[in-house]
Amino acid sequence: MKQLTMLFLALSLIGLSACGGSGEPRLATVKIKGKLYVDDKLFGPCTLNLVPDAPGPSKRAASAVVGADGNFVLRTYDEGDGAVPGKYKVSLALPPARQEDILTNPSGGAPVPVPVTKPQDVEIAAGKPEIELKLEGTGETIKGTSDIAPSKSIGGP
Repeated sequence: MKQLTMLFLALSLIGLSACGGSGEPRLATVKIKGKLYVDDKLFGPCTLNLVPDAPGPSKRAASAVVGADGNFVLRTYDEGDGAVPGKYKVSLALPPARQEDILTNPSGGAPVPVPVTKPQDVEIAAGKPEIELKLEGTGETIKGTSDIAPSKSIGGP
């Protein structure tokens, strides 16, 4: 349940940061691309969320759509612009296509499970344009907006 709450907060913060229009100046970003691994295997598709480890005026959430091959490019304001340097908490969410499926047909189609991962931090720094995120699964998956079910396929026995 704690992971679901953190996921909800991460998505809310990203939604708020994407609204813009507040007259706040844009913070400088560093272009970052990378690969996502869960339990030592390339993982995708999903949405990758980076939430600053502490709030502040020089902090901004970032996100990426992770492809089926595990590749991603971070964005803060615009597609591919990267992330503001700093420390972030990492979380995964359903890929955008699955989110749309749930909104339009909540009971239809096969779910695309996304693993719930153990807490992970990452630091974004200038001069490091590529990162590898290696996350460890908890054994649970996210299949819907409020569905967390046990799974033996990711991190289970």
